[in-house]
Amino acid sequence: MRLLSFIKISIGLILWLLLAGAGGNSFAAISPQIDSSNAPGTVSADSCRTEFIFSSAYAGTLWNDGKYILRSPLRWRKTDWIKFSAGLAAVSGSMFLLDRPVRDFMRRNRNHTTDDIGKFYEPFGRQYPFGLSGAFYVIGLIAKNKNAQRTGLDGFAASLIASEIITPALKITLGRSRPWQNRGLYHYHPFSGDDSFPSGHTTRAFMLATVISEHYPRTWVKILAYSTATMVACSRMNYDMHFFSDVTAGALIGTFVARAVVRLNEQRRCQKQD
Repeated sequence: MRLLSFIKISIGLILWLLLAGAGGNSFAAISPQIDSSNAPGTVSADSCRTEFIFSSAYAGTLWNDGKYILRSPLRWRKTDWIKFSAGLAAVSGSMFLLDRPVRDFMRRNRNHTTDDIGKFYEPFGRQYPFGLSGAFYVIGLIAKNKNAQRTGLDGFAASLIASEIITPALKITLGRSRPWQNRGLYHYHPFSGDDSFPSGHTTRAFMLATVISEHYPRTWVKILAYSTATMVACSRMNYDMHFFSDVTAGALIGTFVARAVVRLNEQRRCQKQD
């Protein structure tokens, strides 16, 4: 029953986006390391190539995206390090100042209603991102809408990098205990199997929200996408599965990787047509 509802919601949402004509031509400037002369928004989206998902071209896209993002720190400039430091400060600050009070608040106010709300939103950080990416791509093929196809392709690429490489690597390496284990706020045991930091559900939710928002840069789309992602983060704290700093880190990772993937791929796709 839940799967059927998800399929109906997915198809309805994607068709709504297509009919609204919220095409992805309004991208902000690409990161400093990429030449912005052919940045997204400077050419018609229809003039840019779109890879077939089961092609060597898309395999190359996945490889280049992963290589570019994982090597990014080697190319960072002063401003990039400042941005990274700001993100690190946000995570560290939330860890020291907000982890305990937010957890206490969540525990005091948890009830059947919050559990039901969490049960509804939690899949948007687990299986739904993969399913929605696939739905965007398939519906884009059927409707011959390149922007929808690219939304799906970029969703798969960003998910692979953020949710299957970066976040799991940090989880394994840091080994932070989960809140429900009651080992304290700062219990880290690398390679122990503990995996609270960062939140994988939140990484996936914010990854998907950012990919959709970048391709469909309308205010209502962004509000819907990011509010859903935020509810995923809240659901994980409601279930006592994560601290506030865990979901903050997951949100930053998902957002950063997705934005970089979308903008990098749009530039490459359009450059191929020059």
